Amino acid sequence: MLIAVAFFGVLGLGIRLASIRSSLWLDEFSTLWAVESGFGDMLRRVPTVMGQSPFYYAFAWASIHLFGESELALRLPSLLAVAGASLVIGYAAKELGGLKAAVWASVLFWLAYTAIWASVDARPYGLALFFAAVAVLGFIRACTAGRTRDRALWIGGAAGLIWAHYIFAPFLGGLAAAYLLRPTLRSRYSPARAFADLGAIALLVLPAGVQMAAILRAPRAQAWMFQSSPLAVIGLVAPFGLGAWLPVRPKRTDVEVALRASLWLATAAQFAALVVVTTAGANVLDSRYGDVVVVSVVVLAGDTMARLRRSEVLAPLMVYATVTGLTLVATRQLLGSLSGAGFQEWREAVLALRPQVARAGGAPVLYRSGNAEDDLGPPGVIRWPATLAPLRSPGETPLAWNVVLLTYRWHSDARSQYFAEQLTRRLEPEPVVFLLCLSSAEPGANRYCGNVVSWIETTWPGRFQGQSLGTFRFLTVMRFDRRR
Repeated sequence: MLIAVAFFGVLGLGIRLASIRSSLWLDEFSTLWAVESGFGDMLRRVPTVMGQSPFYYAFAWASIHLFGESELALRLPSLLAVAGASLVIGYAAKELGGLKAAVWASVLFWLAYTAIWASVDARPYGLALFFAAVAVLGFIRACTAGRTRDRALWIGGAAGLIWAHYIFAPFLGGLAAAYLLRPTLRSRYSPARAFADLGAIALLVLPAGVQMAAILRAPRAQAWMFQSSPLAVIGLVAPFGLGAWLPVRPKRTDVEVALRASLWLATAAQFAALVVVTTAGANVLDSRYGDVVVVSVVVLAGDTMARLRRSEVLAPLMVYATVTGLTLVATRQLLGSLSGAGFQEWREAVLALRPQVARAGGAPVLYRSGNAEDDLGPPGVIRWPATLAPLRSPGETPLAWNVVLLTYRWHSDARSQYFAEQLTRRLEPEPVVFLLCLSSAEPGANRYCGNVVSWIETTWPGRFQGQSLGTFRFLTVMRFDRRR
């Protein structure tokens, strides 16, 4: 068993390390922008721009200031957090199904795509997985033993999860609701202690309340998705679903049944909250906002797999292997790596464009960052401080380009007017124009970047000769020279 665990551990680590040094993607550049300066600057930048608490960013700040700016240093806190989550998930599963359950749960989680991606993504989701695991472990132990240290795990895990990202609070609500609905859980964890612990959690997260309220009052800040992704959210549990659901013999105890029900309820609560918030106008029906359900479902799956006979393990194991394998292969084909890291080649694109712009002497660079915030103000005006962040990869010096900001959406009256009036006048006298454009998935658009190229060709027929400066995943990099 130890050899198998070591093999899968090295396999999962290898998948991550193979791409952890690759280019950052758009949201990771926002992280870099938030943590590149002093600690006080980070504390000011994150709440006002990121819509999150500074909790995760404190770890990212410490990493790059300790090890120096690099993609690896920026992603290191996420890698360590997910590795820690794998261990804690094992302990949680052990409480339900023993050592075999711990091994199953840890390995299934470590090799799952959700955990792999969170490991190489410099965003709060890896840290959220860790604290969700701590909260689940603490909740299970508090309900089965009621010791002070177990309750401390529950309090710390719950508070840490909310501080990692506010959107995961419903997951904890599901666990709390299960405690109220299942009298069995109150036999060793008295209501007096439970409510005292909830009060402690509330006090620990109280400073975040003001910002949470501000986010709820501004749903447009979450309008970055062109369409919801319900299948992606459901897909979070697809690898583990059969293993988590299968009945086993002998029957579980009443406490075990109640604890499993609490994990299912936590999963359902997170899914339901995403649907409700999206219906209310803030589009959050995306897999990243459901990540923590993987913690509860994989604990359930580990417990079940440990209780199945060898002949019964084959079916859920094949489902897991098939779904995970197909996901990794598809990710490799579409995004360039098994983990998905480096799927936007910003570093390579900017490096290709840098000498061209330097030789062109102040030529305008039409720039689409892909940030939804670029549409929250007048077109062409840089209002969001992290809009230019992708132009500087870790360790690189800032650029002094003549940037002409494009919009986020193509289908917009404001965009049409901006192009027809301001942008046309801006580019009319230019002998050279550059384009650095992040691809768009906007429904009904022939890709934003392709539309910009077509607009240039139709606005000035035959005037400019376009030339691609290379092939970069999800980015269009071109040079337009005026014909003589």
